[in-house]
Amino acid sequence: MKKFKVIGVGFHKTGTKTLGQSLRLLGYNHISFDKNLLLLYYQNETGALLKLMEFYDSFEDWPWPYLYKEAYEKFPESKFILTTRKNEEVWFKSLIWKTFYNTNG
Repeated sequence: MKKFKVIGVGFHKTGTKTLGQSLRLLGYNHISFDKNLLLLYYQNETGALLKLMEFYDSFEDWPWPYLYKEAYEKFPESKFILTTRKNEEVWFKSLIWKTFYNTNG
């Protein structure tokens, strides 16, 4: 059975790590945040990122949420998962504490 691509398009600190772990448990060949790939995105190397997507089944965290339109055009069978937080305040607190203070997160 051919797997379709699953692309997490939620902002960081919205459960992306849990989504990635879940997709791995389900047997998807998964790729997550990679600083070098994010730099490729900022260098307008979208084509290289889309080529890399051919080798994986699922994606979450940066740079993947930026590529949802291009990914849909190249892989129209893709499924997209939007992870969110309860509200902006909850998200911001998580961002501050877990990113800047590095508390298990």
